Amino acid sequence: MIHLDEGYIIGGEKTEAGRNRIVPIPPAIPELKDFLQNWINQADAETGRLIPYSPQNFRQKNFRKAMKVCGISDTRLTPHSTRHTFASLSASAGVAPEHLQKIIGHAKFSTTAEIYIHQDFATLQKEMGKIQK
Repeated sequence: MIHLDEGYIIGGEKTEAGRNRIVPIPPAIPELKDFLQNWINQADAETGRLIPYSPQNFRQKNFRKAMKVCGISDTRLTPHSTRHTFASLSASAGVAPEHLQKIIGHAKFSTTAEIYIHQDFATLQKEMGKIQK
């Protein structure tokens, strides 16, 4: 369920930790609310579903187009890839590990850290710069 006025989404269905989790919509990105509102407006009239077709069709009809708008043409990327990007950017922005774990819907932060968070060399180098003699 999407609660635009309150600024959050309730979602997830795969695991116990992921089911019915609350995912806040970042207030600093108002375009996200606009995107979600447009998506709601285009929901399937019969079912009310936001994605009324198979995951493969979603990739072709929505995901690939959205990636192209963002200037990304790597066809190996999937909607699931965005979870990795989100986790990495959130960790770099300083989102507390226990909160990031809940937002992503993992039972343990180690899953988030070991599988979803990817740090590039520049970030690791910057972190090493914090060490003083």
